[in-house]
Amino acid sequence: MLWISGQLLGFLLGTAASVACFFLLLQVKPRIAISSQIAHSPQNDTLKFRISNQSRNRQITDIEIRVIVFERRLMEDGIGNLMFRRYAPEINTSVIRGMSGYSKKNRAWELQNGHRIVISNARKVIDLLSEEDKDVRLVVTLSAVDGLSQTKIVKRETYSLTDVLEGDFTSQGMEIKPV
Repeated sequence: MLWISGQLLGFLLGTAASVACFFLLLQVKPRIAISSQIAHSPQNDTLKFRISNQSRNRQITDIEIRVIVFERRLMEDGIGNLMFRRYAPEINTSVIRGMSGYSKKNRAWELQNGHRIVISNARKVIDLLSEEDKDVRLVVTLSAVDGLSQTKIVKRETYSLTDVLEGDFTSQGMEIKPV
């Protein structure tokens, strides 16, 4: 009888420890940041935004980026919204294979912890965003897989015309310096 109760106790403690470890891995997921503003370069007709992995020593893989200009309209009954896809601009990369965690050390041959994404045909995007009496936004959706727990992380940022600033990003940060 003592042997059975010991086996049962071991099974229950092992299961509880596995569940606790699983939820701990879900809680310490990577922190992905998307810049809150977009840099506009009129001479190149491009828009740029930045993404970075802000967590320490936590890699992310299979980063997918989608950029779409949406228009939001109220339904006829006034309840709910309809989203209309207006334009999907071309970007320089839609898939990034991996990003390292944030580190103060700068090692040239390691994975980067940040990327600058370039949107071409900026004039068309800005014209759509500047349409009067319409709620039009540039929507950036990013999905990534945590390198340790293999959980999927999804983040979305929306931009209106007021979030587009003329200039370029600083060398390391998420701030835009005017040109």
